[in-house]
Order: sequence, then C-alpha cells, then structure tokens
Amino acid sequence: MRTRCGPLQCSLILSLALVNILSAGEPAVPETASKSAGLSEQIHAAALEWLDAYLKSDKLAELTPLAEAIADKLIAGGNFYVTGDPAFADEWNYRAGGLAGVNIWQPGTRMGPTDVMLIGVTTPNERTTRAFQHGVITEGYGGFTQALTIYIGSLQWPQLSRPKEMALKERFKSGLHFLDTGAPEAQGWDKVCVGQVGTLAVSWALQVEIVAALSRKGKTAAVFGSIFAPGAEAYDKSIEGKFIVDEPKINPIEAGKLSREYLTICRKQLAAFQEKGRLDQLRLAAKKIADCQTRKGVIFTLADGHFWPKGVSIPASLSRLFIYGPAWQWENRKGMKPEDTLLYFGYIKYPKDAVDAALQAGSDAVVLAVDDIPAHERVLAIQLTWEKWDGAIDVPELPFKPAPSSAVVQLPQWYSLMAEAEALLKK
Repeated sequence: MRTRCGPLQCSLILSLALVNILSAGEPAVPETASKSAGLSEQIHAAALEWLDAYLKSDKLAELTPLAEAIADKLIAGGNFYVTGDPAFADEWNYRAGGLAGVNIWQPGTRMGPTDVMLIGVTTPNERTTRAFQHGVITEGYGGFTQALTIYIGSLQWPQLSRPKEMALKERFKSGLHFLDTGAPEAQGWDKVCVGQVGTLAVSWALQVEIVAALSRKGKTAAVFGSIFAPGAEAYDKSIEGKFIVDEPKINPIEAGKLSREYLTICRKQLAAFQEKGRLDQLRLAAKKIADCQTRKGVIFTLADGHFWPKGVSIPASLSRLFIYGPAWQWENRKGMKPEDTLLYFGYIKYPKDAVDAALQAGSDAVVLAVDDIPAHERVLAIQLTWEKWDGAIDVPELPFKPAPSSAVVQLPQWYSLMAEAEALLKK
C-alpha cells in the first residue's frame, strides 16, 4: 500500500557497512535482555537534553525572519527545493504534515531569485553526507547563488563549520544562512542520534514558522495529510504542487508560537515512550535482532517513515540487517525463512499481512506501531506514542495538522535498538 509515510520515489540503493560478520564459533547471545549498560536510557536522555537546550536557547528566534523571507518567495511564485542528505530530502518530500509544493533538488536544476534551497545535514561524516557536494556552495556557483539558501546542521561539525567560513556569501543574491543545531560531534550512538534529531526537528520547526508567516500575510499554507486520515487522500490530490490554497482562511499566527509548540510536543511524546516502560521492550527487541544475527538469519527491515530507508546508521556487527525499503514495497513477502526476523519499524497501522507472512515462514517479528498490536508469542509489539495522524500542530482552520513528529521521536528508538543489539553481540 502506498502511504504518505513512505517516500513514493524512494531508492532502494542503500549503503550499509557489511563488515565484521560473526564467525560460527562465537557464543550465542545470552537468554535475558541486558540492562547493564543503560544504553537506551542514555540515548533517550541525550535527545531530551538536546530538545530542552534548544527550547531554552535564543536559536528559535532565528527561524522567524527566514520563514518571513521564504513566505515572500512562495507568494511570488517561487520554488522550494530540499537537498543535503538524501534521507533529509525524503523526509520533506510528499510528507504528511508537510508543504505540498516542496521538490527534491536534482543536479542541473536552475534556480532563480524567488526560489528557496534548503540543505539538511544529518550525519557529519557518512556517505550520505557526501551525496550533496558542498563545494558548489562554498565556491558560490551560479546555479545556486540566485536562491535563498539555508543550511541546517551543527556548526560543531567541521563538515559544516568550515563551509560556513569558506563560503563567498557576497555571491548569494538572496542570502546564505546556517541554522546551527548545536549537536556534538558524532562519537557514540547517543551523539549520532542527537545529530539527526537536531536537524530534523529544526527543519520542521522552520516549516511551521513558514505556515505562520504565510498566515500573517493573509495566505493559507497547503499542507498534506496522511492518507490514513479520513478524507486526506482526495484532499492531497487537490493541493499537489501548491504552497498556498485559497480556502480555508486562517487567522494570523504569532511568530515563534508554532515552532515552540512543535518542539515541546516532540519532547512530550519522546518522554512518554520512556515513561510507559518501552525501553525494556526495546532491549527485548534488540535481543531478537542480535539472536537473528548470531543464527545467521536476515533481519528484514521495513519502514513506514520517509527518513529510515536511507538515513539511519547501522553497527558494523549487524551485518545481516537488511533495510529492504519502504513498507509499501513489501508485497512479495516470499523471501523470509525460519531463521529470519521481521523488523517492522512502523508508523500508524499494524502491518497484519507482513506479520502473517513472516509467521507463516516460521520467522519471528518485532513491530513498532501506533495501533494496538494483536498478541502473539513470536511477535514483540512496541506501541508508539505520537498521535494519529502524525502531524503535531493544531491549526484549527487547516484540514490536517502540519509538522510530523514521528521521525524525531523514533530516532532514539532506532539507535537504542542498534546500541543494545551491538552490546549483546560484543558479549
């Protein structure tokens, strides 16, 4: 099924570090889930600390003038392009809660003075970082200098701070700006997680400020709904490619209000996951993943969100974790064997067909979803803590809520799984 929570043009070309394959003589993973390292707690605490620090800083104030400038360009008929890490571009592309007119930038695209270029850096030194060649910005090549250009990432990363120092800003006719997330260098899974959380969270905070800026100029933003939401599929078709719609009219929204609300909601949803005892479930899920690696099975991984297929990092020791792609592409379902595990890194709905196929093949499964998950001895169910239908911010006049929170909230869950499984395999 095609969903707004998986990119419709997602590439299945994935760069995984397939090294350190376990030898047959290594001992089996212990039968009980390990709590000794507190890795999941550490990762979730780091994400919460980043959200708290950003909310207390003066960095939110930087979003308003940029949102005003972007709104002016969209009203003038400009284009809005996203690029940087491919997963960042996917996160903004055709997204529930996202602006309907956004396009992924493609090499060779010529941009003009009413256009906007948003560049997101989520990992400072992986192959995904190099997918977009930052030299075109630092050298101020002509195709880029006409558009309002905005980087999002951490200036603690030399891969971003040095381009900022080197860039010939005078060549950028509409301005070159850097929104600093303040994330630390990515040394450890908690810091990798914070780097990605920071870039995605700031980008969506910027988007809701664009919605607010348009409202103050008498315009209504065109915002997609998830096709899981009643009436959203037909509405989405009617606004495809648009930034502004004539109806409904919305009241002017105060500058800075929605971005603060968005980050606060992300924090509450992330904290709720921990408060409900779900970190113990993540440890049990990590054990299933590590067990599958040890018995030479394949961890078939499906994702319902946009960011996951290209964006997440994987420990070298999980050499048998196979990110198959978006869940809507998983229709064949004939490849699973009894030694395999289905890891369904989900979204709203329980994936009954995919789970049934895994169980019929003799495999076990780990499922993360918002919906209730039927009990089964071979299925480890973890219920997610964001609201249907992923959009986080309530703008009463809009038919669907802007700014999805799922990727921001789920990143600590992914890296908790990875860190806990890696620790088990090291034993």
